[in-house]
Amino acid sequence: MTATSAPVPAAPAIPEKSIAVLPFSDMSEKKDQEYFSDGIAEELLDLLAQVPDLKVTSRTSSFYFKAKPTPLNEIAKTLGVAHILEGSVRKSGNTIRVTAQLIRADNGFHLWSKTYDREFKDVFKVQDEIAGAVVDALKLQLMHDSSSPAEHRDSTTPEAYQQYLLGKQLYNVGAEETDLRAIAALRQVTRLDPSYLPGWTLLARAIGDHATFVEDDVAAVSRGLDEAVAAADTAVRLAPTRADGFAARCRVQSWRLKVRNARQDCRRAVELEPENRDAQRSAATLRRFMGGDTVQQIGLYRRETVEDPLNPTSWMNYGSALAELDLVAAVAAIQHALQIAPERTGGAMALSALYLRQGKADLALAAARREANEAYRLYALALDELALGRRADAAKHRDELITKYASTAAYQIAEIYATSGDKHVALDWLERGYRQTDGGLTSALVSTNLKSLHGEPRYESLMKTIGLKD
Repeated sequence: MTATSAPVPAAPAIPEKSIAVLPFSDMSEKKDQEYFSDGIAEELLDLLAQVPDLKVTSRTSSFYFKAKPTPLNEIAKTLGVAHILEGSVRKSGNTIRVTAQLIRADNGFHLWSKTYDREFKDVFKVQDEIAGAVVDALKLQLMHDSSSPAEHRDSTTPEAYQQYLLGKQLYNVGAEETDLRAIAALRQVTRLDPSYLPGWTLLARAIGDHATFVEDDVAAVSRGLDEAVAAADTAVRLAPTRADGFAARCRVQSWRLKVRNARQDCRRAVELEPENRDAQRSAATLRRFMGGDTVQQIGLYRRETVEDPLNPTSWMNYGSALAELDLVAAVAAIQHALQIAPERTGGAMALSALYLRQGKADLALAAARREANEAYRLYALALDELALGRRADAAKHRDELITKYASTAAYQIAEIYATSGDKHVALDWLERGYRQTDGGLTSALVSTNLKSLHGEPRYESLMKTIGLKD
């Protein structure tokens, strides 16, 4: 019998809202301003300690590294913080120059920096002024919009940031027209500032989602997914120790039906930043596709609706997760998403599907008629007509869907055939969907409309090929 060692406790996750203030360097010619440089750091530390929800390392720990040539990432790891504030003081005659800079410790990115030139008339007044200004800047960088701190880790030009905010707002609407405008704005961001990480990650998601859910041409889908992967690859290359790029690539790889690659990227994203919401969201979505822990997913999406109550995507995700446990609550969540964004692609279709699961075919049909996307509308109408026993009307909608959207809606066509009992034809369309990189197939394992195919050799083989089953 071999002895087993006790498990080594995992290091605690470093909170995003955490900082250490290092002693400021005395850069004066006579090296006689150490009291002032130390005072600046101490004042900053005291003021930052008053900011709610911000972990600030004590003076004893921060000043331990004074005059020691320790790399910032090692200091941060030892102190358990994500950010470092450091600076310098230089005195020349009656003038002082104080430089302060905020640094993301894991990758060395400078999030903010500023130099202050002042007359040395009242050292304490100058110290208070500088400390107050630095704290205001830190609050903006670290505390604003706490649900998505990664956006504030990266400095950029005002023009690029304005386009980023526009693209983000349009992307959250989720309608076809706004998707295109969002993509245009985000492409402009990457042109204005090719090093701005949030621009690349959001561009990857926006293009990938549009190609998957809106495009109606196989070639356009392929081009879109290729561009989305390239954008995500750029994000990973820009910040290989950050979760953002891996989370975006996870999402796009799942739409490309490369679920095993997606799982690797999601796993890496969560390992790098366990509290990163994009990483959590991408991983949760993938787990839902694979029949994972529904309760955990509901908890995540519920928190998102509280923190970002006007984001329809959060409500759509919440409703989709709830559907496994509470259909009434799921309907309410999707309805709320549609109140925020009535024209959201797929919203009315999702509501129609929930009504069908409740046995309310008439309400389902009414909801389907409000779906903004024609392909989704035809699909939902066909399923609703089948539920009402009107097979001829269902076939009419199905055939129109085939005529117009066979190249991009193979998965939805397969669901219609499976629901009507045509298993062989349904499997043909699923296999065609795989050949066409139809992202809808990521839902095949958990779809209630495809349960009749479970156990069929062709279905089981396809699930393994995609990576939804091992």
